[in-house]
Amino acid sequence: EGLPFSNLMWSRDHGESWTLGSHARSNTTECAVAELSNGSLMLNMRDNRNRKDKSDTNGRAVSVTRDLGKTWTKHVSDHLALPEPVCMASLISHTLSDGKQILFFSNPNSKTRRERMTVRVSLDDGRTWPSNRQV
Repeated sequence: EGLPFSNLMWSRDHGESWTLGSHARSNTTECAVAELSNGSLMLNMRDNRNRKDKSDTNGRAVSVTRDLGKTWTKHVSDHLALPEPVCMASLISHTLSDGKQILFFSNPNSKTRRERMTVRVSLDDGRTWPSNRQV
């Protein structure tokens, strides 16, 4: 296609060999991956189409895989929950002492500018991001 894409790449032998998954979404870059509570992997991606889209559908591209990237499905939050000024973001998962898993996400909280850097927290595998703090 001539467009960039996001995918997973992993090693099971400390980097001696590598395996590539299929592309999750075309015209995406600068992705971050996190494991969800059910063991699936979430790929959160910068979507280059957002350069022209500042509407309600502007947001991070989010896909999920249960087979290390052989197949992908759109996550329910795809292009809806996280604003996107076309900028790299970060995503990590953390397991609390009670076993509950939470996600942390950070990026500029804007559709148009790289400003208002914000950290958000999700308690439901990224479906909603009810708590946030501008840093």
